[in-house]
Amino acid sequence: MWYNLIKEFFPIENSITEYRMIQNNRVGKHGEFGKYDLLRLLFVGLSKELVGQTDEHHLHRLLETLLLPGLILDERKKILEEEYRIPMEAMWRGG
Repeated sequence: MWYNLIKEFFPIENSITEYRMIQNNRVGKHGEFGKYDLLRLLFVGLSKELVGQTDEHHLHRLLETLLLPGLILDERKKILEEEYRIPMEAMWRGG
């Protein structure tokens, strides 16, 4: 439900958007109220299909490999091993 509502207003697929809060004194100087740089929101939009291998979509491909429903386990393992050098066999054996 929320996904459909949000995607009407924002281009979601294959995007990374950062939101942050900054202090902006419009009238007068009120001093520093806190650490505004600590409040950040990173919105990562994934597509419904596995994105191709590009430097720009490196994070998207990793997240889609882990989260995309319908991607078979052997294909996930192959991508994680070959593209990201994450050893799968030891992980699945518990070692």
